[in-house]
Amino acid sequence: MESKLSPAFKSNHNIPIIFAADNNYVAYLSVALLSLIENTTGDYFYDILIFNKDITVMNKEKLQTIGESKNNISIRFIDMLPYIKNLNLPVVNYYSIEIYFRLFMPYLLSEYEKAIYLDSDLVVVQNIALLWEIELEPTSVIGAVRDIGMIDN
Repeated sequence: MESKLSPAFKSNHNIPIIFAADNNYVAYLSVALLSLIENTTGDYFYDILIFNKDITVMNKEKLQTIGESKNNISIRFIDMLPYIKNLNLPVVNYYSIEIYFRLFMPYLLSEYEKAIYLDSDLVVVQNIALLWEIELEPTSVIGAVRDIGMIDN
């Protein structure tokens, strides 16, 4: 079990992008990855980390092919099972165990200055570098948007 992850690229223009998914979400994740990669430029390196516990080898290989035509894309799969196997994490309604994976980001990504977490069921319509370039307040530990589907009226 890795205690921390190192950046895939040795560059000041490395953007770590994290997804959490399981094998059931591979189809959605593939759309998110394709849309992300189609909107990249050569100005940055895109260090894509997929936190998972059960994506099959065949599906990992299929997802890897999405970024293989560009030399500034890295797609890595991080097995989260060692981190969660002894935890009693409650799962209710439509939330899966993968929702907890993002909580390990500060621990696993300590060698990164910051990272972008994206849900696996979205479409990226612009270069993610635009989001990366937003400066957070020096005392901010997170920049986030509210999930409108979860806001009480």
